[in-house]
Amino acid sequence: MSDIAPTAGKAPEMRVSQNEIYRLCQRTLEGLGAPAGIDRDGAWSVAWLAARGLPGLLLLARDLERLDGSIGPLKVAPLGGRPAIDLAGQSALAAAGLILDYMRAVAAAATNRRTALLVARCRAPLFLLPMAVRASEPRGRFRFAWSSADGGTLSISVAAGMAAGTGIDGPAVLTDDRPVDVEIIHVADSTDPPESADSPVTGAIDEAAMTARLAETLALGIAVDPEIWARIGAVAARVLVPATAVSRERGAGGGDANA
Repeated sequence: MSDIAPTAGKAPEMRVSQNEIYRLCQRTLEGLGAPAGIDRDGAWSVAWLAARGLPGLLLLARDLERLDGSIGPLKVAPLGGRPAIDLAGQSALAAAGLILDYMRAVAAAATNRRTALLVARCRAPLFLLPMAVRASEPRGRFRFAWSSADGGTLSISVAAGMAAGTGIDGPAVLTDDRPVDVEIIHVADSTDPPESADSPVTGAIDEAAMTARLAETLALGIAVDPEIWARIGAVAARVLVPATAVSRERGAGGGDANA
């Protein structure tokens, strides 16, 4: 699935690099008030998805207004007798790194191999995928699942940096705009590989397909919708300063030089 749905017969109008996406989105999240670290994690996640043909840019552009000034600390509390994080309709982009860090900390302190967490009222749960890949251990496994309001379901398993998705492909399973409840499970010291995609969500979460798409985008660039790019760029411009001799010398507004 691509970030864009071009008109039939029209080719995508723009191609950019993964680094360009990272730099633009990092400034955008900074402009939205994201704390240091969350802006970098979020930008990395958007670029990771886009480079693999998944709708990271679309999901960010859609939630710009909701994210503006509302990215804050997580609140963990029991819900229905189990640990839960209630995002209250916020995008997972604002919290995915913290959620996976929390899961690993709980798993490390647990006596059981299996640790479960409910992420309630979560928008854009796809942003959990890049962070799960980055947080996965050689022998541990993450699994997270949700259902879209139109009846689509998706279960993603991540182990040793590899992902596989199974489920029923509803039309909006990846891009549904409504909040969903996401069940996350961490299994420690698992020898099981990610589940084989016996019923794969076509064109979505398949390690071989994502790897092939990544190779393509590294060679040709990532196709982006100019309108989506402009919407994100308008927020990124908030952190730019007027051009002066000093700002040009210091690289003000040029993104994170240490990225």
